[in-house]
Amino acid sequence: MTIDLESLPTPLQFAYIAMTKSAIYFKEMGKDQNFFLVFCEEIWNSMEMTDLEYLKSVLDGKMKKDIEPYVKSYIKNSRN
Repeated sequence: MTIDLESLPTPLQFAYIAMTKSAIYFKEMGKDQNFFLVFCEEIWNSMEMTDLEYLKSVLDGKMKKDIEPYVKSYIKNSRN
């Protein structure tokens, strides 16, 4: 099966890229495909046990905090 990345909605494109990047990190750490699949299953199971709105709020806050310095740096550098 081949996934046409461009045909996916933007959130799924992001997920595909993020998961691929994660798979690369795992491979570089010496982990195998089964480890990656179990890791993904654990994420899914954890998500199923948590209120989705709360989880989205926590993750959005964490992501914003993590990327905000990079965005500010980009904006500052693009103005110069």
